[in-house]
Amino acid sequence: MEDKQQVCHYFIYYTLGARDKDEVFNLTLNLMQKIKEETGISGRLLEKGDIATTWLEIYEGIQDSEAFETVMTLHEKDWHNAYDTMGLERITEKFTELACLFLKS
Repeated sequence: MEDKQQVCHYFIYYTLGARDKDEVFNLTLNLMQKIKEETGISGRLLEKGDIATTWLEIYEGIQDSEAFETVMTLHEKDWHNAYDTMGLERITEKFTELACLFLKS
């Protein structure tokens, strides 16, 4: 089997509860902007349709997961105290791509 670098995707979720939505939104956008500036990876921020207080950050197509995690960890430290103060626990899940199918139209 060919030795190739695996493409990874990161999913980070948390529940806002009664926290100030605007404060968490601005904090998260700042974090995402720093990650984009240093990695070139644009994240997406989603809220769960039926539970608007559950949010999900998505970072896709990561070729160098070690470098991405280094940058993400560095900048998460900057905001870690703020998230902790608000009582938010950011849960990070990393998935490795097994297959990708594209349909031609």
